[in-house]
Amino acid sequence: MFQRLSARFPASQAFRALLSNSVWMFAEKVARLLLGLTVGAWVARHLGPGLYGELAYTLAFIAFFQAAAALGLDGILVRELSQARRSDGSLLGTVVSLRIVAGIIGWFIAVAISITAEGGLTEQAVLVVIAGAVLVFQPADCIDLWFVSQSDARSSAQARLVANVLGYGFKIVLILVDAPTSAFIAAFVLDAVLAASILWVAYRTRPTQTRWTFSGQLAIALLRESWPLLIGAISVIVYMRIDQMMIKSMLGTEQLGIYAAVLPLATLWTLIPMTLNASLAPMVARKKMESEAAYQHLMGTIFRAYGALGWVLFGLSAVAAYVLVPILFGSAYVDGIAPVMLYGLTNLFITLGTAQSLWVLNERRPMITLNKALLGAAACVGLNLLLIPMAGLMGAALSAVLAQCVSTVASNIVLAPKIFKHQVRSLLLLPHRPIST
Repeated sequence: MFQRLSARFPASQAFRALLSNSVWMFAEKVARLLLGLTVGAWVARHLGPGLYGELAYTLAFIAFFQAAAALGLDGILVRELSQARRSDGSLLGTVVSLRIVAGIIGWFIAVAISITAEGGLTEQAVLVVIAGAVLVFQPADCIDLWFVSQSDARSSAQARLVANVLGYGFKIVLILVDAPTSAFIAAFVLDAVLAASILWVAYRTRPTQTRWTFSGQLAIALLRESWPLLIGAISVIVYMRIDQMMIKSMLGTEQLGIYAAVLPLATLWTLIPMTLNASLAPMVARKKMESEAAYQHLMGTIFRAYGALGWVLFGLSAVAAYVLVPILFGSAYVDGIAPVMLYGLTNLFITLGTAQSLWVLNERRPMITLNKALLGAAACVGLNLLLIPMAGLMGAALSAVLAQCVSTVASNIVLAPKIFKHQVRSLLLLPHRPIST
């Protein structure tokens, strides 16, 4: 894929920046995946399906508020930082301020909902109180986006790698001392604290050209563009995490523990197209400004590459589930093998949806993202209500696959017909064409 992309960019310096950016981001992600998979499996074995289900339920619940607190601004921030350097301090200061306020509000709402639903400050509610603290430190991700916009993934990758090693080391200590579930929730928050601290240190070595400031006018402009992306992001979390909430309700905490523990073997691969997107985003934005024809041709190449990537990731997830579940998780989790193999089909659709997000962002058509996400969320809830009682964990996995298909591909029959045709060609590995044809 890099050779094809290189041919599209006469300026070799731009391609070298892309390649360097991608290599560093991949290196950090791969290290994090290996650590996360190994230590995560150890945690699952240590807690067992029942207690691990409680942990998974808490993190799934907080994930809704993490999506909301991000305000849908990630892609917009990268685009604006890539195109307008004189206002970089105002952009970062404004977005960080907005996210801090959103995080604090989200924390209080999450705790209030949990206490109300649990009928008091129960053990489950206490876990939410602890986990919700992560929302206060999440705005540090903006520093990561700053480095991405400058095609300098090395700085953020090194910072995150250090934070990850320290965080996973702490989890290992918790396992060795036989710590309770609440301690592992606290470790989840510690990960965010470490990442925020080390990213800030890295930022000081390459700060913005101007000081961070808050602009009310800029905040309104950003939120006016991002609100459809915000609702879309929440909807995405609905169809990515609602199955875990419904599994606990319909099948029990132990079944949720099995499902949630082995699921990363299918979902961890999505970091690859997301990492590629983060690396490609500044270049695609600049290409859009330079030449419409070159931009359209580049997007065609990206779609075809992502289509092939989806098939590769599906194969890898199926093999990983079959081979690694008994080895890493043990006999208590083998009932999750078949569901996670089926769930791996979501990679086909996620990669194509990730590619389309670059197109949506640069075409400034956020309503497409919103409508797609709403359709996917509705499909996921409806399918889970139907299939989980009928087929248990296999029903949940099938619901995820069908919901992803509806959201990322089938919805384009109405929302973006040209993109739909291109996605079908990409799935069939046919030669690419410019998006406009």
